[in-house]
Amino acid sequence: MATVSSFAQKEAPLNCSIFKNGIYHSSMDSISHIYIRFTDGDSVFTTSSDIDYDLAAKYVVPENYKYLMTGKYLVNKSDCLVRFRAKNEYGKVKMDGIISDDRLILTVVNKSDNTAKDFIFDFYPDN
Repeated sequence: MATVSSFAQKEAPLNCSIFKNGIYHSSMDSISHIYIRFTDGDSVFTTSSDIDYDLAAKYVVPENYKYLMTGKYLVNKSDCLVRFRAKNEYGKVKMDGIISDDRLILTVVNKSDNTAKDFIFDFYPDN
């Protein structure tokens, strides 16, 4: 009887880690962006703004938590998935999706009006 060999390709494994030394960003429209910063202790900070990446990297930090949406994140490394909920006095958001090396592909749900949209977030390291 013939043995069945594995057809699995040996590909380089994806990086299923969240980067904490910078911000993730995605364009919402021609002016506004969504920014996300992950930190130690599974904390996450996010905001939408028309500021550029350099300013956002300095603004979206734990010290400014009063002005940002804050929450906790979970990473499932076996499936390269990330999920978090964040809120502030103005609203709530839920984001979940795929980690793909230095990108995140997330569905963003605005909990206030229950609308959802998909975004691709690129990583922008701190200088």
